[in-house]
Amino acid sequence: MLKRILIHFLAEPVWMPETYKNGTFEGGEDMTDAQKNQIRSMRMHGIGYKAIANSLGLNVDQVHLYCRMNGLAGDGTLVKANYSIWCKQNNRCPVCGEKLRQPKTGRSKKYCSGRCRTRAFRDKCN
Repeated sequence: MLKRILIHFLAEPVWMPETYKNGTFEGGEDMTDAQKNQIRSMRMHGIGYKAIANSLGLNVDQVHLYCRMNGLAGDGTLVKANYSIWCKQNNRCPVCGEKLRQPKTGRSKKYCSGRCRTRAFRDKCN
């Protein structure tokens, strides 16, 4: 009896917003790539979920879930400090956050494209 309860308890998701059902948010559309980039840049500047949601016209739960899925959750100053480490551990591009496709042989990639590599180099120089 106790095993069944524990297994049932562990099978349920730990956190899911009330407005999130069947893979989409009620009353809101999916985020565009531009909104995702804005969320990433705002979180890197330490802006909170509510302020981001209000400025982009999104649901707070939607912004929070996106941040959790992309290593942007938590205190803004810690996000900025730990984001590069998270990208290396999860095989992501440090500029745009896209999943990297690593070659089978040779040197591993740091950036997803030449565009991101150039942007990172220019940011580093400035």
